[in-house]
Amino acid sequence: MNANEQEVRGNALIDEARRRLAEISFRSTLHACLYFLRKEPNDDFGWYERRPFLVFLMIKWAAELWNPAKERRDGADEDFNFVEQRIWDAIGHLVRDRRPSIMLRRAAFQQFWYQRSFEIGAIPRQAMLFGRLMRDSDVMRAFVADVGIEPEDFVRQLARMASQTGQFLGIPALEQLRPEPSDRDAQDWPRMTQFLITTPQQLHERMLALARYNAPRAVELCEQTPLIRTPFITTHNGEECVHHQVLYQGISTVMYDILRERGAEAFMREFGPAFEEYISAVLQELPYDVIRETELEEILGGKGKCVDFAVVSDDALLLVDAKGIEGHYDERYHNLSEVLTEKLRTTAIHAVKQAIETITRLPHELKRPLTVFVCVTYKQLNIGDGDALRDLTHGTEEWNNARWLEPRLPSSNMFTVSVNEFELLCGVLRRGVSIADVFARVLQNNKNPQTSKFLFEQHMAHYGEVDIPTCSRLAAFELCNIA
Repeated sequence: MNANEQEVRGNALIDEARRRLAEISFRSTLHACLYFLRKEPNDDFGWYERRPFLVFLMIKWAAELWNPAKERRDGADEDFNFVEQRIWDAIGHLVRDRRPSIMLRRAAFQQFWYQRSFEIGAIPRQAMLFGRLMRDSDVMRAFVADVGIEPEDFVRQLARMASQTGQFLGIPALEQLRPEPSDRDAQDWPRMTQFLITTPQQLHERMLALARYNAPRAVELCEQTPLIRTPFITTHNGEECVHHQVLYQGISTVMYDILRERGAEAFMREFGPAFEEYISAVLQELPYDVIRETELEEILGGKGKCVDFAVVSDDALLLVDAKGIEGHYDERYHNLSEVLTEKLRTTAIHAVKQAIETITRLPHELKRPLTVFVCVTYKQLNIGDGDALRDLTHGTEEWNNARWLEPRLPSSNMFTVSVNEFELLCGVLRRGVSIADVFARVLQNNKNPQTSKFLFEQHMAHYGEVDIPTCSRLAAFELCNIA
């Protein structure tokens, strides 16, 4: 088949799957899908091998097609097998990326997160960001006035939920997040959990809104499930958790998600500076000189853009820029370079421009044998290093930009990392491994296809578990009574 025939066939398969879902009740579809997601093995590679992303998409489409006014039959195993197979076959026809960076990136959004354990630092991080750095901001005060719960108490209830999950699943690290009991628990618990629970009606309305975005089928097949935003759904059994991996993802960033939904522009105006302050606090725990943007601007020669931080060691210079972003839908999931490039110009590509203009203005006393740049985003954008970022722009004018050929900062020495990956890096550096040693190993591994890693967290796995930043741990203890 040629490309056009592949697309026609793939879309026809999806139409078949959706027509079958429209014939059967949402209740029976949800019941079958939840059973499939939770049956053993319900984690690690055994679960991942069952392709749960097909089931998540089945729930999404069933919710979109939900119609309580129309009598529908209960689905049988043959219905669900039919729908799952049609989706899988459609992926084979529609998801055919020729560029490795796009293929890996879409796979990461769609399914890599299934294999991650819960980010232990995610809840203390939210305590620091929202309970301390943003506590008195306008957006936070408006939220407290409307909902009746302070940010530190909200995070405290998240810790309760995480610890209960850890107890249920037998994960001691999660159980350790359990805060001391408080008289406010009874009133604060429902105020927090309401943001994580959805009803079939609410889920239907949200999926309809997403459908109106009219994403190409090839893009929708590779998206991260929107169920992450509300990992609990109301059924005849009560409030059921879709799956603990969905819960992990949801509670890791829930305060960010809630506040951004209430007004993205106003929220980002206040979150951006707070996120930069958080990154600064984490950097201050390193055994190196850290130069902030205002001081760095005075040191640099000439005029141009500047990164937020420079971390200086004897044999390496680490440039850091904080971008408190999550990425537009197209920026995360699309497969067309012209679409990706347009969205990335204001985020990761803009950060690269800042780094290059910084490096070209460096005074002699800051130059080091090794220079690397890290753009830190709040959420995981699954971009990888600068070579992969440039590859996303292939076929556009951006791909030929001279900044990618700057010898003082090669694209291989640039990384776009999530805040969790950044904390892992800083944990390794606090342990005593030098900046030069960490990145020399990363760069060497990436030169060989057999040892290269797409995501920075995969490189950091070599060092095992590391401590979370002291600043967030103390914030969690002082504000939320989390030991």
